[in-house]
Amino acid sequence: MNQIAQIVKAVLEANDGKSLDNEKERVHVANEVAKKLTSASLVQLADLLGGSIEHDYDGQVVIYTGIHEC
Repeated sequence: MNQIAQIVKAVLEANDGKSLDNEKERVHVANEVAKKLTSASLVQLADLLGGSIEHDYDGQVVIYTGIHEC
């Protein structure tokens, strides 16, 4: 199982009490999957750039590259 499938599976398991027959709960699960996939993508991007991910005071993700402007 690849990383994307593992993330989707983990979110589905964490939301196993939700009914996918219910539009509101389906949207909730979809949003949770999107958040986890976006977060994983940002971590991979930071790794590719040789940087790190941190959160600011508002909870937003900030990628620090370690690159300084000359």
